[in-house]
Amino acid sequence: MGNYSVYGKYYDSLNSDYSYWISFLRKHIRSKNTGEKKLLELGCGTGNILKEFTEEYKLVGIDLSDEMLATARNKINSCRFIKADMSEYFENIKYDVILCLFDSINHILNIEKWQRMFFNISKMMKDDSVFIFDVNTTERLNQMSQKPGFFKKFNNSYFYMNIDKRSQTNFVFNVRIFRNIENNIFELEEEQIEETTLEGNRIYDIVTKFFKKIEIYNERKERIYEDCFYENEKYRWFFVCKS
Repeated sequence: MGNYSVYGKYYDSLNSDYSYWISFLRKHIRSKNTGEKKLLELGCGTGNILKEFTEEYKLVGIDLSDEMLATARNKINSCRFIKADMSEYFENIKYDVILCLFDSINHILNIEKWQRMFFNISKMMKDDSVFIFDVNTTERLNQMSQKPGFFKKFNNSYFYMNIDKRSQTNFVFNVRIFRNIENNIFELEEEQIEETTLEGNRIYDIVTKFFKKIEIYNERKERIYEDCFYENEKYRWFFVCKS
């Protein structure tokens, strides 16, 4: 399976508007620290979220994709970028804010590694730190796999992606880039990106083992409570966790 070796080269050309994410983050990030503040992003990609916080935080970005990290390093000089498996990453540093966005956690294909990552994160948090992550639930990916593929033109080239359901909890994003070489002659680049997930209530049960205060929101930014988990399974879930 791919590691964004193809998609990573074109990611910024295909994704540009992060206002939805930034507004959500700023609403839920309120550090009481008046000194130097630290922010860690796991699965930082090309650094589009990190660059919004360069003036406020000392930044660290973790990713496993060489292509993504190369772009991020060119974008942000003040951030320390590390190539690493985010499920294994741990440093004896306390962060004010820890992020894991754009369903990055779904790319960890072993649920036990989710728990290891949550444990490591909990040990890198202060009393007033916040950890925010989003996740695709089983039903959301199931519904996405039943829809037609997504098609987009960019830079005289073409992007196509569809989703295959391999099992109840395993899905594959089939990425195809038709790159325009010259005079409408195209070269095909392909990559498969795999995601694993669980039902939202099972994810919540895991998260409660590691964090004391948890708020959940759907992609409409509406608060999700336990008695309405089922009806929100069709949405991306955002977890706001505190130690």
